[in-house]
Amino acid sequence: MATKKKKLANHLRNHMTLPEVLLWNQIKSSQTSYDFNRQFCLGPYIADFYCREIRLVVEVDGLVHELKAKADAKRDNWLATHRIAVLRIPAKSILKNPYSAAQRIKERLVELEASKNPERDTSF
Repeated sequence: MATKKKKLANHLRNHMTLPEVLLWNQIKSSQTSYDFNRQFCLGPYIADFYCREIRLVVEVDGLVHELKAKADAKRDNWLATHRIAVLRIPAKSILKNPYSAAQRIKERLVELEASKNPERDTSF
């Protein structure tokens, strides 16, 4: 089972959607001190993007997510029980302004870092 999921994650990594590619390019070029993995296996799920240090999953929500709200809620609950925060960004907002979507990620990273360690300087 784990091998199948890893193969699927690899396939998804090599066949990302346009919004995922645009956001990944923004994440890679951003001036944060955090590393992200794309199509990362977490338990029974594959996260679009994952920052291990801050424990943040970023999901690109396309039209298919409107049809699977219950499954997304179950997934978000599983992640929350494992102390992993989730930030969902609509694909159409990424298509409209990828930079703005990346800024939302930076803001969330700052929030999570501040709650994790209030003394640390979280400026980028």
